Amino acid sequence: MDDRHSDGRFKLGKKGGPGRKPGGKSQALALVDKICGKAKNLKLLEKKLQAEFDRDPILFFKTIIIPLSPKPAPEPVEPDEVGFATMTAAESARAMDAATISSTSTVGDDIE
Repeated sequence: MDDRHSDGRFKLGKKGGPGRKPGGKSQALALVDKICGKAKNLKLLEKKLQAEFDRDPILFFKTIIIPLSPKPAPEPVEPDEVGFATMTAAESARAMDAATISSTSTVGDDIE
């Protein structure tokens, strides 16, 4: 437990949890960046990517282009749209209960 303070928190400067190897994904990406930064490797990569594209452009698009494309951020939901922003905590709880009860009722529940 050398990695922790007496209160159980991890000491500064120690990455990861106990027994976890340092580095990982960030070091691997840095290595890939270094490899791709060399002119001869970029030429080779271009040649190989062109060969894959020539072989099957649709498969190339699906397996190379789409995974590398940025994904759009989800639209944020404004609290006012939901309707709970102006309610007190008790009002919000009652509204959620009412919505849950009405969504779980079945046909004939309202017949006495």
